Amino acid sequence: IKYVVEGTDDVLDEDDVSGLPEAPIEYTTAEKIKYYEDRGYELVTDGFPADATYDNDPTVDQEFVVVLKPILVPVTPEEPQEPGTPINPEDPDSPLWPDGTDKDSLVKDVNQVVKYQYEDGTEASKDVTDKVTFEKSVVVNKVTGEIVKVNDWKAVNDDTTFDAKTSPVIDGYTASKEQSDEITGLTETSPDDEQIIIYTPTPIAKEKASIKYVVEGTDDVLDEDDVS
Repeated sequence: IKYVVEGTDDVLDEDDVSGLPEAPIEYTTAEKIKYYEDRGYELVTDGFPADATYDNDPTVDQEFVVVLKPILVPVTPEEPQEPGTPINPEDPDSPLWPDGTDKDSLVKDVNQVVKYQYEDGTEASKDVTDKVTFEKSVVVNKVTGEIVKVNDWKAVNDDTTFDAKTSPVIDGYTASKEQSDEITGLTETSPDDEQIIIYTPTPIAKEKASIKYVVEGTDDVLDEDDVS
């Protein structure tokens, strides 16, 4: 009875049994299948039937094949792992979760802060913050502990933009911009964004008046004074 790895020539184990022709083969694969499952394999096919018997041809050995394959487990931001800890707790010689499987390795944030300040640098209004998040996942072979696939970074909700933020209105002051700049096409490697909107006193327009001296009943203007 051979235990082999699917798609390879690797033989994990092999048991030889013997008995009389047509007698039941007193053997079970359950224990060894469990052994290899505890070490990161999963069963593909168990080629040893429960009612197996010896045949009547002593010149040719019967062969039964149990096929297993390594489990490839996705590691995601929702289900991260702790690098350096055993992948297969039931295996005393288990490989360890590799670097790159923790949450911080699978999530990247690009941050924005828009500051509203007076000319002297003091706060004119509370900062407005924003964040765009990127995530990726990896696939780990539970038998070897190797990362066998790294998926591309993807923006959460397909959001790759810092929208323009309208500057707050402050009585008696004028903002240097009516809104912050829109930032598009962000990626996981984009730097954080900081924008500063400056508030300066709004000039007070002077009121003007005109005093005219006219001749009654005519369009004659004798004199005119402008004051402000």
